[in-house]
Amino acid sequence: MRASALALGLGLTAGVLGLPASAHAQSAIQQWQRQMDPAGHAHILGNYDDAEDHYRAALDLV
Repeated sequence: MRASALALGLGLTAGVLGLPASAHAQSAIQQWQRQMDPAGHAHILGNYDDAEDHYRAALDLV
C-alpha cells in the first residue's frame, strides 16, 4: 500500500512538473503561427491557390 501511494505521488508530481513545459511549447507554437504571414501559412498547409492569392494581394500593396 505504501509503495503504491509513493508511486502515485511521484506520478502526480511528474505530471505537474511536465505541464508548464507543455504549456510553454504550445505558447511557442502559437507565437510562431501568429508571426507567420498568411501567404506563408497557406503555403505550408498546401493551400497553394490561397497562398498565391495572398502573394498577389501583397504585391498589389507595393
